[in-house]
Amino acid sequence: MNQGSQLLGTLAKIALDGTTYTTPTAGTVSKTNCPDNAAANAAGPVWFDLGIIEDVQEKTDSTKIPIFRPSPGILQLDDELETKLKRTLQVKCSECSNVMWLLLRRALAPTSPLTGAMGQYVPLTISRVKCWAKFQKYSGIDNALIDYEQMWAKIAIDNAVPYGGDKQVMFDLTIMQLFSPLNSAAGN
Repeated sequence: MNQGSQLLGTLAKIALDGTTYTTPTAGTVSKTNCPDNAAANAAGPVWFDLGIIEDVQEKTDSTKIPIFRPSPGILQLDDELETKLKRTLQVKCSECSNVMWLLLRRALAPTSPLTGAMGQYVPLTISRVKCWAKFQKYSGIDNALIDYEQMWAKIAIDNAVPYGGDKQVMFDLTIMQLFSPLNSAAGN
C-alpha cells in the first residue's frame, strides 16, 4: 500500500451515446459498446476531450436501511444495509467548446459537430445526454498515472454558467455513473 500526500491532475474524455463510428471497426456508442480509443467516423474522432479540468469532486451515496435488534428490551442498531448505490463526479472545466455550449443549452446530440462552427441548433431539444466517460488521474508530483477508468454515465450542466468581460467561463459538469457491464477502473 502506498500512503502519502498527493496532488492530482485529471484528463477526461467523453463519447456520446448514439455516435456511429467506422474505424478501427464499425459500431455505435451505447451502454454495451464502449468505443476503442482510436474510434472515428468521417467527421473525426468519437472521443471528445473535456479540456482543462480545474477541479473534480467525487461522491458515492446510497439508501441506508438500518437493522435493529432487541438488547434485550431496547432496539439497538445491529447492522446497516445499503442499496441504490449512486456515484457522482462534479467536474469543473475551464475551456469553452461546442460540446459544452450545446450541453449547457440542452441541444447536444450525437450528430452535433465536435469541431469548427456549432451550426444552427434549437436549445432545449435534448432532455438528457448519456455517454462513455474516461478519466485518467496523474500525480502532480511526478506525472505518474495514478488511476484510470471508463464509465457509462449521464452528463449535464445543472447550474448557472456566469460569463462576462472580466470572468473566465467555467462549466460545472455533473457526471452520474450509470450501470453498464463494461464499467471498469484500475490503479497503480
